Amino acid sequence: MPRAPEAFNTRVLIGVLPLVMAVACNGPPPPAPPDIPTGLSAEPSVGAVTLRWDANTEPNLAAYNVYRGESSEELDLLAAVPAGTLTFTDTDVESGVTYHYAIDAEDDRGARSQRTETVSATPSAEAAAGIWDSSAWDGALWAP
Repeated sequence: MPRAPEAFNTRVLIGVLPLVMAVACNGPPPPAPPDIPTGLSAEPSVGAVTLRWDANTEPNLAAYNVYRGESSEELDLLAAVPAGTLTFTDTDVESGVTYHYAIDAEDDRGARSQRTETVSATPSAEAAAGIWDSSAWDGALWAP
């Protein structure tokens, strides 16, 4: 008479089953978010602040998100600029007010990097006034 198969070890099955189900249900972990952008700088000018940063190298990069606030602790999303763009000029500013900025990188899955450290700039009201008044020139040239 044929012999009955060995009893299946249910303890092994119970120990392995959650792992199998976790992999089957959740799949592999998602890819890492983009790297934090580097080289952020802010340059104030008359009625504007221009931001510049270095390019990220992720092939699936979709955008850079620009944040601004009057305090470095409270920044709001100001704009999203397409990947490949490495500058942003903020013209919705008031002269004499210091603005704080940071950016993050976003990929085509919507995953975002951490924000950069903040940078700040204070736009000016007008260009520096000239110091030479040509109407007072009498046409004489000075020579040593």
